[in-house]
Amino acid sequence: MNEKETEKAPIVVSKSFMAVGPTLHYSHKNVLICWLLALAAFGVSCVFWSKIVSHTFWPFDAQTVTNPAFWRLDRSITTGVSIFEYPWQILVLGLLMGILAIVPVLISQLMSFRYSIPLVLQIAILANLPAFAICVLVSCIAAACRPLRFRSRFIAIALCAAPQLLYWGYFGPARGVEPIAWGVSFAPWICAWFDAMVIAGFVLGIGHFTRYRPGLTWIFTALTLVIAVVVFEKAIGFDELGYNLYVARNDPEHVSAFYDRAITKALDRTMQDADTKELLDKLFYPPDPIARRAELRTEVQKQLKNDNWPSWFTVPPELEYKQRKEELLKQYEL
Repeated sequence: MNEKETEKAPIVVSKSFMAVGPTLHYSHKNVLICWLLALAAFGVSCVFWSKIVSHTFWPFDAQTVTNPAFWRLDRSITTGVSIFEYPWQILVLGLLMGILAIVPVLISQLMSFRYSIPLVLQIAILANLPAFAICVLVSCIAAACRPLRFRSRFIAIALCAAPQLLYWGYFGPARGVEPIAWGVSFAPWICAWFDAMVIAGFVLGIGHFTRYRPGLTWIFTALTLVIAVVVFEKAIGFDELGYNLYVARNDPEHVSAFYDRAITKALDRTMQDADTKELLDKLFYPPDPIARRAELRTEVQKQLKNDNWPSWFTVPPELEYKQRKEELLKQYEL
């Protein structure tokens, strides 16, 4: 009896859209330890960014999520330590922004997308850059996608980092400055791009020969952070940062206590108040509204010459400037 050979159809295993990186092939314990070290170094980088930009370790504000005005990066290059007065700040900002831009993408490419999510959250919360965190999130998704897993990992990660370039190009330059200063304001973000590519180049280049063993990402993240801290401390210093941020916050041109304000609405509300109206009648002010208003306005002007408000005037909060003004003037005299 002749037996017919049965042909078996090849088993096709469907591949997931999100790929797993080569680093996860090693011992899970070592991978987890190195990932936690990278997470810690990245978190310190975010905190240091917040410190040199806003002089606080916890600058997160929910308003930055919904208000596009807070998405801009020009505040970080002009407020406090300005890059136009302290050129070394260009390098410091570039090194830190390079870490923020590329490390989560490296984690997503070499490990998996889910390992990059905590780093993206650190950008949004610790660095107070929620809009930039969205761009990094898009890059992390792209780096983990199988269609973008090129033979050259460096080319793949450079292409996946394109959203960061778009963010820097749109939200990075300074506003209201001369053309030359406007061009110079791109310097930190150009430096950030080169720094990001250098970090990626070292991690992927050395990793190619070590078969992407865990540890390279956190080592180069920490090394770049140390360089940024040393350069900042040697060239600028936290004392200079604190002084410049204090001056920026208390500049008379930007302090509301020194602004000129109209009292028309406040005077109208005062005249319409029943108790105040009764008091003005007792003080023998003219009953005619137009004449009374003119006399009250004259009285306010006389009292303001002595830096006082009339006793009958209801002072709104925006006009409660006296105490704040005196505090600032005392500080300016020091």
